[in-house]
Amino acid sequence: TLTTWSKEMDSSDIDKELHILSMRNGGSKHELLKFISAPTRFEFLTSIALKQQFPNIEVKPNYAIDDEGMPTFTARGGIGDIEVYSCTDNVLVEVTLMQSKAQAVNEIPGITRHLSEFSTDTSKDVYSLFIAPSLHPDTTYMIEFTRFKRKLEINGYTIDNFIKLLRQSKYIAELRIAN
Repeated sequence: TLTTWSKEMDSSDIDKELHILSMRNGGSKHELLKFISAPTRFEFLTSIALKQQFPNIEVKPNYAIDDEGMPTFTARGGIGDIEVYSCTDNVLVEVTLMQSKAQAVNEIPGITRHLSEFSTDTSKDVYSLFIAPSLHPDTTYMIEFTRFKRKLEINGYTIDNFIKLLRQSKYIAELRIAN
């Protein structure tokens, strides 16, 4: 389903749908997407966007799906939202619509835990992309603290900045802030 959507939907439509999620109370007008809850839709659209931009990578979303492959609920707790595998990188992609300072407390410790468990393949670069409508200053602080204290790389983006950088990139590694 993910591959089909990535081929059939125009990237500008995906970008528009992602931008809608960056606005408070932004609801989709798309005939199918409007029936998917915003958090689940965010995981689905991000997975599609990654597959569109980088068709040769493996994108493994962890959201629940129905018998037709459509997302029904966000990734369950204890695992990352989306796992991405390329020849050189293992990337954990985490998305949230949270914008308050709770974003830092509810998201960054979990991402840190998932990231440290994510890959034992030391021949690849392992890092995370964290995407939200906005990044609370406490979240930015926690991302920097994680990099310093745990030597784990979390790259934080607003939805709109992520879309812009994604569409300019040829390889997933170009989405890293610190190469």
